[in-house]
Amino acid sequence: MSFSDGSVQNANIRVRGQSSRKYPRQSYRMKLSKPHSLCELPEHKTWILNANFIDRSFIRHHLSFELFRTSAPERIAPHGCYEEVALNGHYKGLYFLSERIDRERCGVLPGYKAGGMVFKEPPVFMHAEHATSRPDEKYRQKFPGFPKRNVTKVMRKLELFIQNSDSVSFNDSLTYWFDKDNLTDWALLLLFTNNTDGLLRNFYLYRVHHGAPFRVAVWDYDETFGRFGDGRRNDFEEVVDLRVNKLFDRMLDWTDFEARLATRWQELRNGPWHLDTVLNRVDEMAAEVEPFLERHERVWPMKGSWFADSLSFEQEIDLIRDFTIRNHARLDNIFSAGEEPSH
Repeated sequence: MSFSDGSVQNANIRVRGQSSRKYPRQSYRMKLSKPHSLCELPEHKTWILNANFIDRSFIRHHLSFELFRTSAPERIAPHGCYEEVALNGHYKGLYFLSERIDRERCGVLPGYKAGGMVFKEPPVFMHAEHATSRPDEKYRQKFPGFPKRNVTKVMRKLELFIQNSDSVSFNDSLTYWFDKDNLTDWALLLLFTNNTDGLLRNFYLYRVHHGAPFRVAVWDYDETFGRFGDGRRNDFEEVVDLRVNKLFDRMLDWTDFEARLATRWQELRNGPWHLDTVLNRVDEMAAEVEPFLERHERVWPMKGSWFADSLSFEQEIDLIRDFTIRNHARLDNIFSAGEEPSH
């Protein structure tokens, strides 16, 4: 593996992703032989090369992750930058090179006795009739290493709390289990990006040590800003329904969650998520991508048959801008009218 700074080292590269494996251009996980700094970020061994195959704008991940991070300093989402990739001498096109969400990047204290833990998409937020978890499942435990250190009993207790606790216990114990500010910003990110795929997937659940509440770190936000996961346009035919998530469903019924969402929306839309700020970032990120487009399109044309329609890069950016303007106004109307954001 050779880098733009002239350094060279061995690397193990494998295809990553589940649903994205079917696409002609695939994403990769890259594990280096020793830590290396990329994108002017802290050194790390493992990095992600995201193909953004269904997102011809290349910016949906980048923009969504930045929105979450700017909502509060402690919000966790991958940083990254754009890089062209050649594998075994074959040009693979433009990729979004980003951090991987792991123990270190979540700030989880090392050592089993510290009580920190990280899970990827544990099925704890499903409604009971859809849940598939059992006490002996690993809940996709990422840290500490499973099965050598099995901490899934904590996740099982959390799942039972969400599913079975009575309303009084749920309200009284919610702050023991969860950081409510984190949950509020996560819910608003889902609503603002209209990530219909993100209520039960595309997140990490972690706690930094014993006694700390669980928090969400976000991941995989290409099904956003006016597109479905198969690339079709989503012109508000489907919008995020928070009640699909069992935890949000109960919070809307038994806590002040609805009021917290409305208050926090006003803070964000007048602050880091101000419409002009977001639209400017859309334009700036598009400008980051543009220098790579000519070479990328020689191999992966923007109007290729693998896309659901024939928009150009510029038209795709316009789609994102238009969706952002309309969804910003939609959420303004919902929260100013005191309506439940799930409808």
